[in-house]
Amino acid sequence: MDFTNTTLNRLRQGLGSDISFRWTGAPVQGLLLRRTDILAIPFSLLWCGFAIFWESMVIRSGAPLFFRLWGVPFVLVGFFVVAGRFIVDAYARAHTAYAVDDNAVYIVRDGLVPSTMTLTANALSPLDLRRRPDGSGTIVFGPPRFPYAWSMWGMSGRTAFEGIPRVDEVYRLIQQSLAR
Repeated sequence: MDFTNTTLNRLRQGLGSDISFRWTGAPVQGLLLRRTDILAIPFSLLWCGFAIFWESMVIRSGAPLFFRLWGVPFVLVGFFVVAGRFIVDAYARAHTAYAVDDNAVYIVRDGLVPSTMTLTANALSPLDLRRRPDGSGTIVFGPPRFPYAWSMWGMSGRTAFEGIPRVDEVYRLIQQSLAR
């Protein structure tokens, strides 16, 4: 698959063909572990393990149907925080494209929940560059949208170009666009 053409097609469908992009890209694909996973993974394993233990004890004790059903949502949430959130995150990133032009940055998603986000200069500030040793990284835009605790549930709380290669070049390009 030609990733560049796929990204460009996704952007053109979401934004139209009259925009001249200075850069296009997409987030890193597959499993992505974040700093917040240091706490989230042990917590999710504890939650899921306790929910399964609780539900199995209720079933073995012969408790009424209401009590047997009461634990099912907790087990389902446990499965989601252990594994499901990684699947949802990978799916979302596989259907995301990024772009920069002279006036704004764009995040376009297709798939089950299509969306287009346009961030102009006043929404981009402050910029936060998070560089990895291999030259890839993340550029985070603007102030947090969710409390920090939400990041544990798969929401970073901030809008970002996540896991892009040559992050320094893209960061400089965005800063040049902001200076205009």
